[in-house]
Amino acid sequence: QTGTDDPGSSSSGSSSTSKAAASGRLHSLGMRLQDGQQLVQLKQLVLQALVQNAQRLGFENGLKLWLPDIAQPRPNLAAFQVTAAVPSSFDLVFLTQPDGEGAQQRLQALSGASLTRLASDRESLFDERFATTFPISTPGSINAASLQEVSKAALSNLLGSMGYFVGASKVKLPPGSKPYTPPRGRAVTPGQDPLVVDYWREALFTATPSRSFFPRGFLWDEGFHQLLLQRWDAQLSRDVIGHWLDLMNSQGWIPREQILGKEARARVPAEFMVQHPSHANPPSLYLPLLAHALSAAGAAADHP
Repeated sequence: QTGTDDPGSSSSGSSSTSKAAASGRLHSLGMRLQDGQQLVQLKQLVLQALVQNAQRLGFENGLKLWLPDIAQPRPNLAAFQVTAAVPSSFDLVFLTQPDGEGAQQRLQALSGASLTRLASDRESLFDERFATTFPISTPGSINAASLQEVSKAALSNLLGSMGYFVGASKVKLPPGSKPYTPPRGRAVTPGQDPLVVDYWREALFTATPSRSFFPRGFLWDEGFHQLLLQRWDAQLSRDVIGHWLDLMNSQGWIPREQILGKEARARVPAEFMVQHPSHANPPSLYLPLLAHALSAAGAAADHP
């Protein structure tokens, strides 16, 4: 979402296709994902809709790869296609009641100059807090301003990578364990390893190495993520660490890669899905735990 001084370039949930900027084109598609369809298939679904609509429009006046500007019954996913000459900016605003009382006032407050001012104010607050939390001294010829910009980008990427995942890991029991027996009335899936079972269903609030390529939690990575996060927001970091410790079994083992839920599993090849209790990472979570303990000890010493 980008601020602009032209409120007319904003879009509401019900009439977005009619408010495209004069210099561009806006098309949309409301889709309903069915059971078994995942967000990771979004690119394929949108490309399919583009091709089908191009075939419907015909090719007399050239190829028109446009979304069809329709909404399927009870859609749960909206796709927007913006075509414009660069440089351009536009605001996309979602209103749950676009025709209700006060909708126009809410639209103006969430777009245009109002959004630009709000984003600028929040950016200034972020810069001030960053300078206080992470004071940067630059020895030698290192440019302080450039180092600070890179550092702010690194922190922003870490905060933006955080997600909340729910599901159960696939775990392979050690050799000699009692094989998995399905509940009464259910058959074993053909080809299923009887030693592969579901870990308990759990929620995990965590940072991720990459929301686009690795949108899931990694135990080794999280120890280093939290070294940074605990300085920025100690309570947020404690919440994350608590979620990870809730995944520890009675032997003290935590699955090193948390592939929780259908969306996460859709991104992982089958050969990397199963976690093994014999596989472990160095205990990097001790590092932020130690940092929290030292911080608490220092606070106690300051306030006996």
